[in-house]
Amino acid sequence: MDNIVNAVLNFLSSTGLHIAQAIIILLVGLFVIKKVSNILKIGLIKTTNNRTMSTFVTSILNVVLTFFLVMIVFNILSIPTDGIMQLLSACVLAVGLSLKDSVNHLASGLIIVSTKPFKEGDFVNINGVEGKVKAVHMFNTQVKTTDNKIITVPNSNIVSDNIINYDALATRRIDIRLYVAYGSDLDKCKKVFEEVVKKTKLTLKTPAPEYLLDNYGSSSIEFVVRVWVRSANYWNVRDDLMKSFYNAMNENGIEIPFNTLDLNIRNVEKSIHIIDTKEEK
Repeated sequence: MDNIVNAVLNFLSSTGLHIAQAIIILLVGLFVIKKVSNILKIGLIKTTNNRTMSTFVTSILNVVLTFFLVMIVFNILSIPTDGIMQLLSACVLAVGLSLKDSVNHLASGLIIVSTKPFKEGDFVNINGVEGKVKAVHMFNTQVKTTDNKIITVPNSNIVSDNIINYDALATRRIDIRLYVAYGSDLDKCKKVFEEVVKKTKLTLKTPAPEYLLDNYGSSSIEFVVRVWVRSANYWNVRDDLMKSFYNAMNENGIEIPFNTLDLNIRNVEKSIHIIDTKEEK
């Protein structure tokens, strides 16, 4: 019994103490890494005003600091790190060869951060995915769609494809097509459209709105109205204009055409009678 107690005491005084130290340092280290990353992210946002770059940099910093923390814990536990470093180097080489796409994604992430085609919060179309940029990570970018889904797009796909950034500039143009029936008073139509735009809030006077007769369609005359607004007001103003144009056209007796289908019905009964008569003969 005394031998067991002595063995336990020896373990606690030597190895057990090291394990306890390693656990404490690991927990404290993870806490410190999280705090340092948050402080660095806030500082980068304030100094560079670039949330995208700050997220990308802090994500890399987390990986690096966590690696060094693990090395410190191994040293406390007297685990040789030379062999681990050699093994890690071999693994990195093997993984690098087998995961060329991941390396490509990382390099593409650096290109995104440096060229700044968008920033966090911008409404974009990336590789056919539309939504607000949520975060740019080491290997991918997260986009939050309008129906509240998170879509993860590999960074290499972003760099190699066209990017539409709807919020990159301060203003955007709204293009609305309006269809009127043949025989309509075109001057009256144009005046009605102008009044609607004048009464709609948040539309810009410069650049001036445009009211163009665009096309003679198969069943209608097509106008296009172009109005400039602040990018942040785009969807609200567009919705107001769509409703106002419809109501104004109804109130002013401007006919809104719709497709019609003409049917020609043959005299089937007469044809059948003739066929029956020939059969009787």
